[in-house]
Amino acid sequence: MRRIGVLAVLGLAAVLTAGASTAQAAKGVKKTEEHKHQGTIVTLEEKLHSGFVVIKTHRHKKKGGAAKGAAHEKFVIEQNTKVLAVAGGAGQAVGFTALKPGEHVTILAHEHKADVIEIHAGTKK
Repeated sequence: MRRIGVLAVLGLAAVLTAGASTAQAAKGVKKTEEHKHQGTIVTLEEKLHSGFVVIKTHRHKKKGGAAKGAAHEKFVIEQNTKVLAVAGGAGQAVGFTALKPGEHVTILAHEHKADVIEIHAGTKK
């Protein structure tokens, strides 16, 4: 009976130590993936196959906290940036000319370089 209690304590200690070491390892990892930014296009500067887009981001309230104010973020548009018109979950490729101030967009970007811009189609009433 005593052996079972000792084994249970040792097993619990091993599980707790393994969980703490993975949390510490993940804490030091840099974020290198794309980030999703949602907002409305404020200004758009287009050149031949590149340019800039500035969006007013939507700031959502986090659990237990207050919502932050909206901020403007600037993203670089390059030749390989994909522009999609999204309606009902399916995206259809469109050109840069579909980008207009006032459009609601989601931008997938890495280091403020837009990889994918999704234009959200509004419902017509």
